[in-house]
Amino acid sequence: MLSPPVNLSPRWLGPHPAYTMAKYWVTDPASIVADRCLQLFGGDGYMKAYPIAHLFADTRVLRILAGANEVMKELVARTP
Repeated sequence: MLSPPVNLSPRWLGPHPAYTMAKYWVTDPASIVADRCLQLFGGDGYMKAYPIAHLFADTRVLRILAGANEVMKELVARTP
């Protein structure tokens, strides 16, 4: 019984706005940095032999997992 209680009331509209803002503020700059690093490697950056290819793919997926960043912006905009 160490898990927090789950709020199943009809007023629950999704994750807390602070979580959505944090996800957006962390994943978007990380994706930009990975993209710029990939640009430094040029065409070699897309080869799976280089770690930057894995980093680029991972940061791209982070923008989609647990709610797309565009959806997160909508949720934050709706909060009072």
